[in-house]
Amino acid sequence: YRMLNNRISLFTNLRVDALDRLALQQHLDAIGRDTAKPN
Repeated sequence: YRMLNNRISLFTNLRVDALDRLALQQHLDAIGRDTAKPN
């Protein structure tokens, strides 16, 4: 649950209006690769 919550939080904090399509895709890919980090 924490990993999913973290990914959703990262996604909702992206400033989509300030990113071009490629940069947005790179950020989304990075979020998808993100592994669970100890909290």
